[in-house]
Amino acid sequence: MQQHYNQKFDLTNCDKEPIHLIGKIQPHGLLFILNKKTLHIEQASGNTGDFLDVAPTEVIGKPLETLISPHESTVLMQQLLASDITKVQLIRLRGKQFLGFVHESSGKIILEGEPYEPITADEALRNFKILGEQQSAINQLDTVESITGSITKAVQSITDYDRVLVFQFDQDWNAAVVAETRKPGIHSFAGHHFPATDIPKPARDLLRIKPVRHIPDVLAPAVNILYPTSTPDALPVDLMQSEFRYPSEIHLEYLRNINAFGSLSISIILEGKLWGLISCSNEQAKFINYWKRELCDQLARACANKLISSHEKRNYQRFSEFKHIESKLVEQVACSDDIIKGLFRHPLNLLDITGATGAAMLLDNRIETLGVTPAETQIKELVEWLSKKGSDTVFYTRELSRDYDAAASYTDTASGLLALEVSRYNREYLLYFKAEIREKRIWAGNPEKFFSDDLRIHPRKSFEQWEEVIKGKSLPWSVNDVEIAQLLLKDIIAIRLRNQALRLEELSEEYQASSEGYKMKNKQLEDFAHIITHNLRSPLSNIQALYSIYKSTPNDADIPFFLEKIKVASDNMMATIDDLYVILKTRVGYQVRHEVVNVEELVDKEIQNLSAAIIQSGAKLTLDLGVKRLRSFKLYLESIIHNLLSNALKYSAPERAPHVKITTWRDKDSVYLSVSDNGIGIDLKKYGSKLFGLYKTFHPNYNSRGLGLYLTKMQVESLGGSITVESTAGSGTTFTVALGTSEATSVSSSKNR
Repeated sequence: MQQHYNQKFDLTNCDKEPIHLIGKIQPHGLLFILNKKTLHIEQASGNTGDFLDVAPTEVIGKPLETLISPHESTVLMQQLLASDITKVQLIRLRGKQFLGFVHESSGKIILEGEPYEPITADEALRNFKILGEQQSAINQLDTVESITGSITKAVQSITDYDRVLVFQFDQDWNAAVVAETRKPGIHSFAGHHFPATDIPKPARDLLRIKPVRHIPDVLAPAVNILYPTSTPDALPVDLMQSEFRYPSEIHLEYLRNINAFGSLSISIILEGKLWGLISCSNEQAKFINYWKRELCDQLARACANKLISSHEKRNYQRFSEFKHIESKLVEQVACSDDIIKGLFRHPLNLLDITGATGAAMLLDNRIETLGVTPAETQIKELVEWLSKKGSDTVFYTRELSRDYDAAASYTDTASGLLALEVSRYNREYLLYFKAEIREKRIWAGNPEKFFSDDLRIHPRKSFEQWEEVIKGKSLPWSVNDVEIAQLLLKDIIAIRLRNQALRLEELSEEYQASSEGYKMKNKQLEDFAHIITHNLRSPLSNIQALYSIYKSTPNDADIPFFLEKIKVASDNMMATIDDLYVILKTRVGYQVRHEVVNVEELVDKEIQNLSAAIIQSGAKLTLDLGVKRLRSFKLYLESIIHNLLSNALKYSAPERAPHVKITTWRDKDSVYLSVSDNGIGIDLKKYGSKLFGLYKTFHPNYNSRGLGLYLTKMQVESLGGSITVESTAGSGTTFTVALGTSEATSVSSSKNR
């Protein structure tokens, strides 16, 4: 027979220790690992002979019937092959009664046996009474301390352990003692904290899956699980749900260091998450039978249910208060002509709906602050970090400097941050801040102090009171804080959209008025044509007449006279032209304004605007922007990019995913922009001469009006450029825009989307 080898672990790697694969059990029970199909015994604990009159070597490889009578075999087979084999069962092995703990793991059936200790009717009634009385008692309580305090007293009365504690985990998995019941003379840990390293992640995972963990004797030797020498590569089976799994050596050493030689822990699980732990310890070895362990587990569940209901009740009451204030704040904003003014510049403001100590909002290229906040430059840098951070639209932390290094310089004003994204593209955010709290935390010993024997690092030996001042953290953000802030943001965005809709209506009305104005201007232009005809015809006719007269009777003496007359007529005509130019400028009054345009931002903006079409079509976009900035008319350039990109997506080939490439480059004094696709293409022989015509379309069954290319050509030419096209029907199209400018700067860059 062989036993499983265990790798050595200490505090340097205990967070990775596979304690569910330890290959050993505690000696107060026995264990068999069965083949699921045949129920043959494949592995057995080395203490089998201590409970049964047979050695483990005599049963390994044999059918389970080796341990039971034919009659018992039939009953046990039915139990083991039942659909639900996770409940405790009463079983007989070799004529002896055991509490059988059965579960499936790693494709095997794990059968564990604990010697059966019968419970009397009086004990059963007493346990039922304790459970009922305790449930009634905690139903009258509503704080964490009072609920858990009541539970520790009940558990201590049931188990008679020297000390019973309730730990509550924080978000970093440090454990705070929130309740304690102890016998006289036993050292108190009330109000103390224990670091997360005391209960590392593998142990926490086990506590969530296997809520009850009993170690009757810390000094008891481990019992190896044996397997045949014929299977030397046999691996330890996962014992995560085992009743008798042997503890980690690190944990046993830890228990010895706190003078605990018998222990029982029961997990407090709230909505599937490990909230805390009922921890029982004794200065002497102590075995607690299954019935008492089960009663303690029921009390832990009752505690969890009460904590959930109390928490929900407090949350609901607090949320109702916040919601009432939020509704008034939204009404205030709705009645204001400015969102920021409505949120910040009234007695009722943003700080009234959370526990924040400061707030800031970046909206419409403005920044407004309230309460205690970082400086504006620091807020802008923070927003820049948030916009690049990732996809979270809501981000919150009580220790900002841990995620964002620059925040270390203003922890006193903003250790905590709750950030809600309004528009990442426009760098618009709603920010809440919480100031630092200097929390004095009492640890059960120095949490970072361990000792070494030069080979392994061991748990600390001292658990004397050790004080630490926690810096750089704020009070935590509650669920209410986050939810009410999200609700406010939703309402603010709704108001903003309403305001934008009203503004669009105003613009529409202005457009209608402008339309009437353009009609008038058209009439004025007709008048202008008449003015040209009338005002220029007279001087031109006069010049022609003078020339005819001179031509009919040429005389050198008359030349000065005719030249003077022609000069007067010419001056009059020039004055008339000058007047007409002034009139034209006044009547038309529109100029194309050039500025430095960021091409990359325009492309990114249009990609965002067309994100739905890109996602639906599965399009791949490739950008190769050799020129990122140029001087042009931004409105026209944006429209050109939009029309060419939207056409590339609209006229994609149904049999393949769209691939669109946008390229810019510089050649001498011209800058070029091209948009290429692999779509259905255009028959240029058939439609080339009509391609940029008004209301001309070339593909049936597409939602086309024939305006895009017409407008694009007009806008390109207004910018002093030209547009060309190359296309093959069925293969794709490339539009190339040439813009003449000497101010474009060429910076090579490419990326795929």
